[in-house]
Amino acid sequence: MAAVSSTYKNPSTSFVWWIEGDRIAIATDIGDGGTSETAETKLKPVQLSIQNSLQTDGSTKNLVAEPVDATETVIDVDDGSVFSAFDLIQINNEIMRIESITNNTLTVTRGFRDTTATTHATSVTSLTTLGAAISDNSTTSVTLSSVASLSVDDMIKVGSEVLRVTAINTSTNVITVVRGRHSSTAASHSDGVAVFKFDDNGLIKEHNKITNGMVISYYAEPDKLTSITGTLDIDNTLQPLLIDYVKGKALMDAAARENNPAIAQIRMASAQQCLVNYKEGLRKFGMKKNEKTGGTRGIVPANMR
Repeated sequence: MAAVSSTYKNPSTSFVWWIEGDRIAIATDIGDGGTSETAETKLKPVQLSIQNSLQTDGSTKNLVAEPVDATETVIDVDDGSVFSAFDLIQINNEIMRIESITNNTLTVTRGFRDTTATTHATSVTSLTTLGAAISDNSTTSVTLSSVASLSVDDMIKVGSEVLRVTAINTSTNVITVVRGRHSSTAASHSDGVAVFKFDDNGLIKEHNKITNGMVISYYAEPDKLTSITGTLDIDNTLQPLLIDYVKGKALMDAAARENNPAIAQIRMASAQQCLVNYKEGLRKFGMKKNEKTGGTRGIVPANMR
């Protein structure tokens, strides 16, 4: 699945296009996302599922590979190959949009969808002590005095070295770790040295599946939706029609929720004009379909009832 973000005004909001096969979904923050079905006065945003980001092995969770402050827009992660430009990711309660990817480095827009940019994987608190010395910089089995407050994928800090917990043996207080995380250097550590735990391990989640909302489908010519790489690959005539349709329905919803009658009337008039543009464009588009090679195509709007 790929996403293409475009911003249109009146209403002033962001429409995000999600494309999967021949389905096009348009997400907007206008409307009530908690309704059970879509109607003109309850235009629901497309709901995207959230799941843990996994590395290419399909099982190891993807984490940030560095502490992240509240202003950074370039973030290192464990595995950047599993993402695409314009994907939405979430760390704690903050949503970010990926603008570009270079190896395992993401350039992102922070605080996306009205979330607040904050710090991630920066604060540590005292947890326990080493139950035995770490004698070299290569061992991956570490003995602690206690593992009671640890979970797999937690990040701990011993001296200046950061380690990732990958397994825990509660009967022996031995943990299996990945050494030298967060650009730290693996080193030896003495028995009894303090062990700290990161309050936030920097776990990345992905918004990557359409589960509900307003979906517009159409049957494209065979040569149309072939590959999506961040550019909306549909007929130039079709794209503005879909935009007008969604704007019209969004404006109707905004008018229904407006307390000022004058503003509500203006929004409803704008909505009606958008839908007139949509219907007229659709009529012209249909007149041209038989002139195209590769078969006919039709536009199937979402069922708004």
